[in-house]
Amino acid sequence: MNSEPKVYAEHTWGSFVRPAVRLKASDPDTKALIEQMMPYFPLSCEVIAAFLDDADQFWKVNYHWELLSLRVGMAMKLKLTPASISILEGIQKNLNANSPNPDHGYTSSKKVGEPHDRSSLAKITERWTSLRGDKANFRKILDTEKIAENHPPSEGWDLAAAPVARPGTSKHGTGYAVDILGRGKNQLIKTIGSALGATVVFDEKSHVHIEFKQGVLVAKKQVADDRDNGLWSGWRHLA
Repeated sequence: MNSEPKVYAEHTWGSFVRPAVRLKASDPDTKALIEQMMPYFPLSCEVIAAFLDDADQFWKVNYHWELLSLRVGMAMKLKLTPASISILEGIQKNLNANSPNPDHGYTSSKKVGEPHDRSSLAKITERWTSLRGDKANFRKILDTEKIAENHPPSEGWDLAAAPVARPGTSKHGTGYAVDILGRGKNQLIKTIGSALGATVVFDEKSHVHIEFKQGVLVAKKQVADDRDNGLWSGWRHLA
């Protein structure tokens, strides 16, 4: 049985949820889930992502492609070892070998899905495969050179290195997964998420990914569930 976490009651919807966040209307109702968790998070935390359908997940690949490209360019202007610069040049070469069309506008977009990439499905899938390796290599450079530590804020660097689920497989497609950002608050976010009955709490450094497969549970315990079934199971708690 989860004990009820602290109630902050500091947020309105506008302060807690970024305008670009998308919501699933039913099974589950993402808006209802967010409203249920909202009182338990301080003003310093905000939801930066929620529901993403398959098309959104492919768009997210391009968002991370552009973000990584921008951050690699920033890193190459820093005083790094020749070996690190060489690796960064290799990452940039890989990124340029399969760029979106258009190749910009994703990180500055106010709406998920815009701009619309004219690349083929095969090209975007190949881009995701390459991006996975490029991000891993960038993470090594960040850690070796202590870039995030020496050139704060760290969130942008960490997000550029964060892994991206293969399009079509992300739990964001279920409607019960949210990403919550709070500078220096990751441990608090994880604690609150767990206290609210989260089925998955994953620290991605730049933010915390939380899944509420069984819904937001205040002073309730999870029930037996099929871990291999990714569908929402909050109905199990309904009277």
